[in-house]
Amino acid sequence: QRELALRLGLVGRILIADEGINGTLCGDEESCKAYQGHMKEDTLFSDMNFKHSTSDFLCFKKLQVKVKNEIVFTDADKKEFCYTKSLPKITPEELHQELGGNKNLVLFDMRNNYESRIGRFVGAICPDIETTRELESYLVSHRDLFEGKDVVMYCTGGVRCGRTSVMVNA
Repeated sequence: QRELALRLGLVGRILIADEGINGTLCGDEESCKAYQGHMKEDTLFSDMNFKHSTSDFLCFKKLQVKVKNEIVFTDADKKEFCYTKSLPKITPEELHQELGGNKNLVLFDMRNNYESRIGRFVGAICPDIETTRELESYLVSHRDLFEGKDVVMYCTGGVRCGRTSVMVNA
């Protein structure tokens, strides 16, 4: 990863763990497309989801590639949770239908408190946590909010929701 990104002149951060790879890279459009093309050629990453955004400046000054125990640090017991089996995603249309007719529905904002202060769904449960590592403790002490409920979670990206969905439904 480091060699490829450096060769293409990309900067940013790439995290690698047993569960997969996650990162944010920036550079010119041609280099970013070349990186994506290279990744898609590898069968390990052929179905990788890339998100795109543009900016007039580079968001990072250098390249960091780190090998970690977890992509999103949760401080949860790995033996208790199977992170390869996250819950299914729903479409906006399915969410709209659930919001209109499911009285047993709980919306859970998986984002950190500074993110949910910016904006959230009306009536959503927003834990007052600063980092994802605080989530397990929050869920244990607030389990009654979720028991017997249909829980719909949302966050800013796929990794955090995917990882923590198994904790909410344990």
